[in-house]
Amino acid sequence: MEIEVELLNSYREFIKSNSQFSSVVKILPRIPQSFVSFPTIVFKETLKTDFRQGKTVDKIEQIHRLTYMVEIYSKDVELKRTKKVTSLQVISELRELTINFFNELGFSLDNSTRGETTDKTIDRSISVFSARVNNWNKQIV
Repeated sequence: MEIEVELLNSYREFIKSNSQFSSVVKILPRIPQSFVSFPTIVFKETLKTDFRQGKTVDKIEQIHRLTYMVEIYSKDVELKRTKKVTSLQVISELRELTINFFNELGFSLDNSTRGETTDKTIDRSISVFSARVNNWNKQIV
C-alpha cells in the first residue's frame, strides 16, 4: 500500500480518537470544490523525492524525502447544541493534534502559518511536515 494512503488512514484514526470535534471533522485527501461542513482538514503529500545520500550503488534501496501539507479550514462550531467554539479554538486543537501525530512518526514541522481564503468567514491553518523514509521498509530515518 502506498505510504500516503497509510498515513492518511492513520491520521484519520488519530484525529477521530483524540479530538473533541471527531463527530464533525472531515478529513480529505484533496481540497473539495466547495466547503459545506466545518472543520475540514485537507491532508496531502506535496513532495516525494530521492534523497541522494540514501541510495545504494544498485539503486534498489533508497531514501525518499516526503513532505506533507495539512490544511485546516474552520468556522465557529456548535457542539451538542449547547457549546459554541470559535474557529480559532477549533484550529488550535486540530493543529496541535496534527503536530503530535507527525512528531510521533518522526516527521519535523517545517512551517506552520495562517492562510487566507476568498471567504473571509473561513479561517485556515497550513502546516508542512517532512521526513526521510527508507523505500524498502518505510522506516523514517
